[in-house]
Amino acid sequence: MTHDGSTPSSSDAATIDHGRTFTSLDPRDESVLGRYPIMDAADVATTVDRARTSARWCGQLGLRGRRELLLEFKKVIATESDSLVSVISAETGKPHDAGFFEVMLTVEYLDWAARNAQKVLRPRRVPSAVPSMNQKAIVEYLPLRVVGVIGSWNFPAFTPMGSISFALAAGNAVVFKPSELTPGVGTWFEKTWVSVVPGHPVLQVVTGFERPARPLRDPVSTRSRSPVPVPRRAK
Repeated sequence: MTHDGSTPSSSDAATIDHGRTFTSLDPRDESVLGRYPIMDAADVATTVDRARTSARWCGQLGLRGRRELLLEFKKVIATESDSLVSVISAETGKPHDAGFFEVMLTVEYLDWAARNAQKVLRPRRVPSAVPSMNQKAIVEYLPLRVVGVIGSWNFPAFTPMGSISFALAAGNAVVFKPSELTPGVGTWFEKTWVSVVPGHPVLQVVTGFERPARPLRDPVSTRSRSPVPVPRRAK
């Protein structure tokens, strides 16, 4: 399988089907694990458009609503950990124990994000400048709406889940591009999210080589970090 590059070379012909799909292989014995689409920029754009719609719904849930969803997502991952460990081991060649340890770290990421987002992201007072002494200043964090996450092959669950969990807790939708060596882990997360929250594709996956990762490197929106002045009531 091609490890990098948007166009697979001729040496990868056994893993490519008419240039539209690629095969995930078990590095231990080269057995076929699955076949996945090679997405391009247009596919990513369509996915991001769906994510923007879902992001509005996610943002409206509020911090408490998202907390409950993330804890349920975490619960399902922990309950189905053997399934995820099997996918990690098959795609990376890791021993079962190493895969299980990675899943437990992944669960911890989700748990921390769910339980601490409200404390970290809630609006907070900051000192007013001298010209604005009659006003109070508040820093409020707003969602980016859509966050792109690009995963690694060596820790395909733990590494990207740091970004995924924090982005979801903050009210964003996520478009996740897993490594071309571990697409099964990414799609496992997507299917598991759908089982928890059907009808709201807040976590979506794009697969392929370098091409679908390029659009995700560009910022899709900005977050306001400016204090919002609020006039104090007259005494």
